[in-house]
Amino acid sequence: MHRIFHSIGHVVWMTCNLLAVVLLLTADLAMIVPPTKLHFLALMALGFELFAITNLIFAVSWLFSSRKSWSVISVLALLISITPLKATFSTSLNKSSLQSHSSEFNEEKPLNSLRILTYNTHLLQNNTPIEHNDLLRYVRNSGADIVCMQEYAVYKDRRYPTFQAVKNALTDLFPYTYFDFSIHNQRLQYGLAVYSKFPLIHKTTIPIHAEGNGANYCDVLVPTDNRTDTFRLFNNHLQSNSLLPAEIDSLLSKNAGHYTLHSPLPTKLARAYTQRTEQVQTIRQFIDDSPYPVIVCGDFNDIPVSYTYHQLSRNLKDAFLTTSFLRTGHTFVKRGLGIRIDYILHSDLFNATDCRIDHVNYSDHYPVTTTLVW
Repeated sequence: MHRIFHSIGHVVWMTCNLLAVVLLLTADLAMIVPPTKLHFLALMALGFELFAITNLIFAVSWLFSSRKSWSVISVLALLISITPLKATFSTSLNKSSLQSHSSEFNEEKPLNSLRILTYNTHLLQNNTPIEHNDLLRYVRNSGADIVCMQEYAVYKDRRYPTFQAVKNALTDLFPYTYFDFSIHNQRLQYGLAVYSKFPLIHKTTIPIHAEGNGANYCDVLVPTDNRTDTFRLFNNHLQSNSLLPAEIDSLLSKNAGHYTLHSPLPTKLARAYTQRTEQVQTIRQFIDDSPYPVIVCGDFNDIPVSYTYHQLSRNLKDAFLTTSFLRTGHTFVKRGLGIRIDYILHSDLFNATDCRIDHVNYSDHYPVTTTLVW
């Protein structure tokens, strides 16, 4: 009888293992199959981290059983998934990746370098007045040369951050600016902002056709030894999923499965995935046409195992991945569960020497800062 139960246990464990393998390999496809063709792959990819860890657990557990060879199944699945794994879990072993990632950069910036900060500011700390605005103080103390902001909102009503008040709060450090508002009415201006220590020229809106979201680029003129280098900076806020707080809470609840099946959530997400796919194709063309080395920043509203990330990061380096070891770099966290959706990508000309994700609660996103040298 004991032998029968033991065999049944192995069968159940093996079945669960095969299911985990199928889920992992299915999620892999989200990077290469456009969501416009198969929406459910993009949804499956949201569980990629869980699927990968589950397969690792299965692989290790079989090694401590009498059927060690069965661990090969999950090992093979993980090897097949090497590309999405490397995009999700940082594996860099350079000097900076093994150092402590504190809230401050301890070393002086090297010559021929730029420190870039990208930050979804969530309406500038949810419309907090200037005199109490910790987010703006954080930006001032960041040590950044260029700050790319998304969800940048300024108002006509002086009870909230006004256009001139915010600019005055930062202009002594960042005299050059680029504002690209997708919403502009009698009450507020909302969209993208760039604050820079260096001149910005050729300021151009990229037509991605999204109210409330946007993309643009400008050329940065950086003085170096006996010359001025020009780089093209992209600031992006791709299509939001537009999930209400109650929908996010339900998605993270114990009844998530029932809620997902009996709500408009899949339709809403599918629509956002479709719009981001179209936006990425447009932005990618502008990146490919750039006559200068590029820096691509922003809130992509998509995870590393996604068609969005795969397309935008093509032939570019990810500053977080090249400077981090065994970190997931989550920039959007709810109820202890996080995803990485804010990025700094760059051309091969640059090398990132560090990348910091500060866990400060001035927005619903964490800021990302990196130092690029050339």
